[in-house]
Amino acid sequence: MGITRRKDGRAMQTFRIDGLSKPKTFYSSESTDKRAEKDILNQRIAFEKRLHHERHNFLSLAEKMLEEHEASVGYKSMESYTTALKHLKPFYDMDLEEITPEAVQGLLDDLGRKKYSYSSVYKVRTVFGMVLAYGLFHGLQVTDYRRTLKVPRTAKKGKRISPDDFIIDTIVENATIVEFGMWPMMLLCTGYRRGELDAVQKKAIDFENDTIHFLHSVEFINNQPHLKDTGKSTNSELDVPILSILKPLLYDMVKDMSPDDFIFGGEKPLTVTQIRKRMTKYTRAIGHNFTNHQLRHAYAKLLYKAGVDVKTAQRLLRHADIQTTMNIYTEFDEEVTAQAISTIDTYMETRFRA
Repeated sequence: MGITRRKDGRAMQTFRIDGLSKPKTFYSSESTDKRAEKDILNQRIAFEKRLHHERHNFLSLAEKMLEEHEASVGYKSMESYTTALKHLKPFYDMDLEEITPEAVQGLLDDLGRKKYSYSSVYKVRTVFGMVLAYGLFHGLQVTDYRRTLKVPRTAKKGKRISPDDFIIDTIVENATIVEFGMWPMMLLCTGYRRGELDAVQKKAIDFENDTIHFLHSVEFINNQPHLKDTGKSTNSELDVPILSILKPLLYDMVKDMSPDDFIFGGEKPLTVTQIRKRMTKYTRAIGHNFTNHQLRHAYAKLLYKAGVDVKTAQRLLRHADIQTTMNIYTEFDEEVTAQAISTIDTYMETRFRA
C-alpha cells in the first residue's frame, strides 16, 4: 500500500511484517511524500531489526523465558537461573539459530576445566536448554540438541556425605530428649528440604492415612520466610509418608496445637537465623555436627538400603528430574562397591599372608 495522508496531514503507510498477525502502520510528519516515504522506510527497517532481535536474540529470549518462569518457581531457583545465565554471556549478542552445539559444549567444557562444581555446570546446561526449548516453542527454526550437551567429567563433584549409622541412631534416640530434636528426626524420616519442613502445619498431617500433605513450602529472602502456596488443597505427588517410628513422636508433638500452627514456628515459620541457632545448639548437645541437607541425603540412603526403586525414590525425594535421583543412587552403588572391594581385600590379606 502506498503513501496516504490523514486528515491531520500526517503521511501513513501499512505493511505486512513477517512474525506479526496484523499489518503494521507507520506514520510520518514529513511535508512531502518523497521525504515521508524515506522516513517510513527507516522506521520499518528499525522496527524489523528490533522485532528480529526480540524473536531471535539469545539474551532477549532468555530474559523472556525467565520472566515467564518467575511466577512458578521459587526465589532461590530464580537466583540460580540468573547466576547460570551469566556464564552464557558469550552468546548474549547472538541469534539463537547461530549458536552451535559445539560452541555450547565448548563453554561447558571450559567451565569444567576451571573447576566449577558439577552442580554449577549442570545448571548452566539446564538454563541454555530452557532457552532453546523456549525458542522452539515460539517457532524458531533451530535443532533441538539439548540431549547432546554433557556436563564434563572435569566438573568438580561435591560429595553428599550422609551421617554414619551411629549419628543416625543418636538422632533417633534424642528426638524427644534434646531441645529441637524433632527437627532432625523429621528431616531424617521424611527427606524434607529445610523450607519444606519449616512450612508444615498441623492441618497438613493426616494420621489416619499416615501422610503429610504438601500444602506449602517456604522460601527464604533475606533471612525471612515467605510462604509459597502449591495452589491446591493437596498435591498427592508431593505427599510424604509418615514412618511408623516417627508417628507416635509426631502425634505427641502436635496434639495440642491449632490446625493452622506451623509445627516448629507456631504462628509463623522459623527464620533462617532461628533454624541455624537451634540446630547449632542441638548438635553441640549431642556432640555431632551435620547439616539439614545431609539428613535429606541420609533419607535417600535409607531408601537405597531398603531396596526402593529409583522411580519411587524420585517421588519420595520430590526430585523434578529423575537424573538427580539416579546420580545419588550411583554414588551409593560406588560406595557399596568400594566397601565390598575393601572387605574382600582384607579377607585375602588375612587368609593368604597370615
